[in-house]
Amino acid sequence: DARRRLCKPKGVTVVPEQGCQFASLVQSADINSITSVKCWEGIDLRWFNTLQDTTSMVFTKQYGFRFSSCEYRGLADKQGVLSVDFGADAVGIWRTERRVRFQVRESGTVHAIMASWEVYASDKALVMSTHPDATLHNFPRDMQWGQGLQLIEDMESQGQGDGPTPYIVSEGEWLWLVTRYSKDGVTMQFQLERATEPVDEAVEPPADEAMAEAVAARAASD
Repeated sequence: DARRRLCKPKGVTVVPEQGCQFASLVQSADINSITSVKCWEGIDLRWFNTLQDTTSMVFTKQYGFRFSSCEYRGLADKQGVLSVDFGADAVGIWRTERRVRFQVRESGTVHAIMASWEVYASDKALVMSTHPDATLHNFPRDMQWGQGLQLIEDMESQGQGDGPTPYIVSEGEWLWLVTRYSKDGVTMQFQLERATEPVDEAVEPPADEAMAEAVAARAASD
């Protein structure tokens, strides 16, 4: 919006030029402890876990801690869920839903999906990132942006009236990462599904191809 309102049609360099949103599966006893309850002074509080919010993305600074200071383990390679060209794209470049098929690298329990991003200069040689390994020694960046966390439950194994079922994965298992975007692109939501059938490719093109399609469609409409 700022580019359209404030910049000339040609001869403008947008900094940063490109960016990518990532999602990572994490196992963390610290996160599990912060976001759930057990007992206090002999009182069993575990029923309150039925109210646990597993649908919303929450910034780590809203929880009041730095994710980079927590013990955690990544269970799969981080997945790119949206690529953006800030010099060419417009609101609506994202699709309502995107599915990415990937393989689990380590067995464990997916306590949360962590959202982080990278932005790049034109040649991608200069990168600014909010991945926790990049912000470990960068307190201001953590306080400004931090990361997003969405707690995860196994929806396919959910029992009637029970609390959220832990999402347990095995090394080598294939999963679908489903990413849903709000119309304005401000928020997104993740869901994990087990890939029960062998698939050669994702059901839609990679983010860069989707972005190219949208740019071409926009140019045609102009």
